[in-house]
Amino acid sequence: MKFVFLLILSILALLTACSNESPEPIHFKQPNFNTINTTYWDYPSQQVFNSFMSIEFDGLSYANKRKMAEVLLTHNYSGEAITVLDSIDAVKSQYLVYLLLLANYTNGDFEKALDIFINEKSNKSNLPLVNLYYKILLELGRGKEVISHFVLNKHADFITNYYLALAYLQDNQCNKTIPLLTTVIDKNPNANKLYAPLATALQKCNRLQEANEARLKHGTIALPANDEFAQRLEKNGNPVKYTNELLRIATSQNDSTKIRGLSEQLIQYKYFSTELYVNYAIALRQARLLNQANLALFEAIKLNGSHEKSYQLLFEFNRASNKAIAKEAINNLIQLDPSNTLYKKAKNYLENSE
Repeated sequence: MKFVFLLILSILALLTACSNESPEPIHFKQPNFNTINTTYWDYPSQQVFNSFMSIEFDGLSYANKRKMAEVLLTHNYSGEAITVLDSIDAVKSQYLVYLLLLANYTNGDFEKALDIFINEKSNKSNLPLVNLYYKILLELGRGKEVISHFVLNKHADFITNYYLALAYLQDNQCNKTIPLLTTVIDKNPNANKLYAPLATALQKCNRLQEANEARLKHGTIALPANDEFAQRLEKNGNPVKYTNELLRIATSQNDSTKIRGLSEQLIQYKYFSTELYVNYAIALRQARLLNQANLALFEAIKLNGSHEKSYQLLFEFNRASNKAIAKEAINNLIQLDPSNTLYKKAKNYLENSE
């Protein structure tokens, strides 16, 4: 009996000693940042990433970890982005779930991505999440599941309708594909890449002439992924790419005010290209800011000394007001293309008007 009592005391003492030990803190695996080459990153993203590298990973705040994941994800470091997102132990917002879903998808783990969506029951009506879920299912050839999910939820925007149309096409329901794709194209007329699946659907429905017409319209411009989460990710993670897309849209709409503002933003981001400076110069000229337009064209020429359009614009902008600049521009054009008779006539005109 005494032996049993002593044994119980020993066990209690051991348990007490164990309970007094501090539990080992849980440390998430730190991303291997040594594998990351930021040489070709946009300047603002480089700055953000370098600022994070000066802080101990465990000391990064929730907001900083989210920002780091955005930067990594938009620069094709999805594995590292997953590690950062997994280290956030707070309840994940729908946006963070979207980032984790996208990171696993771009990392090639489609099934893990699908599991993330399925386990987040409260997110079934969130369109950015739904659309990404549909995209993954379609890449796996599981269009029937897209259709089944849509029938139960029926939340849709034009991106959802596009994926639903592709799901019907996978399921050989061309009669349902055609009206959906037609509606999406009507709302996004520049997205000429959509004519390829439309042509396929028309072919399957034996509408051969219409299928041929659709094939002739097929191009390379995809449907813009402009849901709120995709835009937020691009804006935060790769601001140069995001701003460039806004500039492309402003240029297509000939909105000179927006072109000026977005061009100046890109220059502030230390993004320089001949095309950027040329379009910026045109917008400045439209605002009657000739001196600034000339300076923009000089910058374009610094980047590409044989860029004819830059010299053409310099000549056009200055032939009436600054003949010295115009003369230098036309001389450079003749040097670039000695056989061009129009350039020679323009030079004669300039000299005769002096």
